[in-house]
Amino acid sequence: MDNKILYSKGKLTFKTFAKDLRLAEANVNDYIDLVKTNKWKKEIIIWEFGVGTGDYAYNFLTILNNKNPELLNNTKYIMHDFSNNFLEQCKLKLKEFNNIEYVPYDATKNHLSGNVHYVRMNEFWDDLPAKIEQIKDSPYKMINNRVAERNLRQIARCLYTGGTMDIFDYGFTEINLTPEEWNNSLKRETDHETFDINFNQMITIANELELKPNLDFQDDYVSNHFTPELRYVELKDGLFYLTQKEIEDKHKELEKLGYSKEFIKGQFNEKSEHYHLRIVKE
Repeated sequence: MDNKILYSKGKLTFKTFAKDLRLAEANVNDYIDLVKTNKWKKEIIIWEFGVGTGDYAYNFLTILNNKNPELLNNTKYIMHDFSNNFLEQCKLKLKEFNNIEYVPYDATKNHLSGNVHYVRMNEFWDDLPAKIEQIKDSPYKMINNRVAERNLRQIARCLYTGGTMDIFDYGFTEINLTPEEWNNSLKRETDHETFDINFNQMITIANELELKPNLDFQDDYVSNHFTPELRYVELKDGLFYLTQKEIEDKHKELEKLGYSKEFIKGQFNEKSEHYHLRIVKE
């Protein structure tokens, strides 16, 4: 199904980390540090893209309010999504916050204006249209995330000095399959169409724009903020980072979902396919 048709209905039919509190808290911790480091005083602007039903924003704003209510009051949070249905759902979910704006935004054609301090997005770029192109003199094909690149270039023009983007998405940095396996894996189709992010492409563009990119695994990004170590699991209502004790407490639910007793006991781990790309304007 075409993504615009699917999302215009205001329904999410796949699981993400949007509801995960650990990812949100890691983001909040970094946001507080960014504000202190850059000594931002006036109203601070956050942009979020591909906001869905508002869970990603709700967790961030709730945790920020608990940790630093003064900073929350000095923050304007602007939600961007092309689905008016999603934006209306967000208005209901976030009605307790009075510092939010809702902006219809189509990354394929709309332009961004104004300035921004901090940008957040969770599985936004992978839902944008992309091209699969043949690599010259090679049996391999490659993804050209052309609309994600357009989005990055527009945001780059709007970043304040010290402005930071945190992009959480799945993708790749190298080819590690046979040509047939690789070429067949580039486009994912379930009930909608998604493309893995070619992070090399996005890093190249960030460098071209004289920004500072840094790529790590999302699992590592989140775990670095917490003790004890966290593990990624897929539950009925989303993807989450849990401690070993939390996993053991949920053993019945996890066993029903197909997790083995060895996994639940911590004898082996599963890594998510998600990366964290941070881009900074110095």
